[in-house]
Amino acid sequence: MFATMDRETFICNHLKDKMGISIFAGAGVSCGSKLPLASPLLDFIVQSVMPEEISDKEDFKLSINSLPFEAFIEHMIRYTGDYDIFNIFKGKYIPNENHIFAAKMLEKGLIERIYTVNFDLLYETAYRNISKDFQVLYKDEHFTKENLSNKENKIIKLHGSAHDVDSMKLVLNSITNRHKRNLRTNVVEYMFNRQNKIIIIFGYSNSDVFDITPVLDEMDNKNATVIFIDHKWNKEFTYCKNSDVKLDHTGENGPIRYPFVDFPGFYIQDNTSDFIRNWHKIVFNQNITLISNNDMSNQEWKEGLKNFINSLFDVRDKFLGTIYNRIGKYDQAIWCYKRLANKPSHEDYAFACQQLAQIYNIKGENGESNKYLNAAINKVKEQTDLTKNEQLKENIFVLIACLFVKAENCLKGGNYDEAISLYNECLTLASDANFQDKKIQCLQGLSFAYYSINNIKESSNALDKAINIASEEDDLWLLSDLYINKSELIHREGNFKDSLLMIDKAIDLKMKLHDYPNLIMSLINKGTILKNDKQYKETEKVYDLAEQYIISHSLTEELPRLLYQKVILYQQEGYIDNIKSYVLLKEAIPLFVKQGKIHYEGCSRIILGQFYEFMYKSFMVQIKNFELYNDELTDTISLLDKPLKVDFNRIPMNLSEQQIDEKFESMNIDRYSTTTDKLHALINAAIFTKNLAHEEIVKGLSLVHKTDLNYYNKVLKRYS
Repeated sequence: MFATMDRETFICNHLKDKMGISIFAGAGVSCGSKLPLASPLLDFIVQSVMPEEISDKEDFKLSINSLPFEAFIEHMIRYTGDYDIFNIFKGKYIPNENHIFAAKMLEKGLIERIYTVNFDLLYETAYRNISKDFQVLYKDEHFTKENLSNKENKIIKLHGSAHDVDSMKLVLNSITNRHKRNLRTNVVEYMFNRQNKIIIIFGYSNSDVFDITPVLDEMDNKNATVIFIDHKWNKEFTYCKNSDVKLDHTGENGPIRYPFVDFPGFYIQDNTSDFIRNWHKIVFNQNITLISNNDMSNQEWKEGLKNFINSLFDVRDKFLGTIYNRIGKYDQAIWCYKRLANKPSHEDYAFACQQLAQIYNIKGENGESNKYLNAAINKVKEQTDLTKNEQLKENIFVLIACLFVKAENCLKGGNYDEAISLYNECLTLASDANFQDKKIQCLQGLSFAYYSINNIKESSNALDKAINIASEEDDLWLLSDLYINKSELIHREGNFKDSLLMIDKAIDLKMKLHDYPNLIMSLINKGTILKNDKQYKETEKVYDLAEQYIISHSLTEELPRLLYQKVILYQQEGYIDNIKSYVLLKEAIPLFVKQGKIHYEGCSRIILGQFYEFMYKSFMVQIKNFELYNDELTDTISLLDKPLKVDFNRIPMNLSEQQIDEKFESMNIDRYSTTTDKLHALINAAIFTKNLAHEEIVKGLSLVHKTDLNYYNKVLKRYS
């Protein structure tokens, strides 16, 4: 992957005396000034507010990596109403060599501009020490094409600036809600879409997958030369072309994410400070001089967070519960919310009850769900005389969420008319309160309810309305989910061509959003459409692609469902491969058991049992080809030849996998020399595989009886 060239030669060949260079910087450039990166900042906050009763804090830390930094901050501010966290970005930090070098190059006209996603003021401070004659663009309204082409605008801050809280609020909200801001799109396109321009990137993690990366993906022309420095403090200078970059989920031998593969230029692994010092020495023929020694402690920013931590501490149960809920850690979320639900006078009591109802609904515990639903609805109705607008708005939100869960419960219980009524009530409330995301979810629910009563026209209309709203809101996350729903709806009507077009739209968006779990689900859905259209080879290619994503992003929890779909593929007439099916089933079933997915486990066991039944029938064919056997064997074979019937009272063998494998090994008839011995071996093999088939089918039926009564009855009828 990597080519050999020393750092100095690379700089002389690709940067020295080149025109049209700009710097694009991420948070990594400010570490030397003692500003924290996202992970240690959020880790410190979490450690400060997490209750002592939660002993295992590692699970929660994983959420830091699963949510964008901006979304995490937005959640905290939404619950505290405290923007003091921004103070750490405008403290008296001293520019380091990254900022000083960039400012010096900018002042000498050796680079055109500095772009950054950082909130801090370090580039401005560094440049102000050299020149007062410059402008900084940091608000959406600043990002016009006219302003971007004005050379006096030296520093462009895509994510707002710490000295203007309102600019940061807008960014936090747009990233959390995944709303594209068109004027910021202008900046990304201006940076990366111009020929004969060089963008050199420092300290950037490529994690802006909700705003910058989608714009890069959508650009038709990728003309700028991108030189990306991946900071590795302990590695020698290495580089390769962008087109040769290989992703590495560990981040050691390649980037975890990399949106610049299609751009001309280079990916470099190097110590960023060494690279900048070397570049400075080549350009100015002297070592870089710092403004002064930076005596600020790495703990300084923690002191500045005291007030914010205190305000967050007051709402920690609500905040922690929300984050746990977002990452699917439901038991931990329940623990946090119950601390609030045990305090009926607490202002967040209704919210906590609604969240508990929703989680228990997901877990399938309808009794608990309804208990908390009623508590939340009653509490909200008690508070109709509230005068504070924000509190009133939150109560309306809670009421909508409660009614929505009730509608879902009705949908699951087959009470479709009541579900439609509740969804429509939710829709009215959401429309009046202008909760666009809730409007979309209500329309999505209406679509499911109408489909359940075979009203395809209304189902499709509701889904189309939801898609239109999500498109207008630029809510790419919800839009991609709706495309999946629309594809399924079209697929069920037998329109494979349009269904494929719609699922491809979903796949495209999921890739741009880097939503890999749902990308894998979308690929599996696409495979199902292709399979039902009898395009088996194409199906296998799509499933293989899904498996590549599972492996490359370590999403092993997505593997069992894919294995099951592959099994179904290899069962199709004209594409049967029993050996592959058997191997996949043996791999998938233990994973389903571990994950508690009883429906998939049950279906897989039935298919495995039918595979054993096929083996049994094959042995019976071989047995019947023997002409010489006595009356006793004739009676045994006649009894064995009866069709397989299910008997739930039969005592199971309960053999281990090792015992089954050993038994199959002993059934190799080629090891026997006489005809009689071979016949007896075949009879024993037929008895064993028939018993195995019965055992797996009974286990499978016992499981699917809880999840799909129609399928249970269909299979039971075959073996009764």
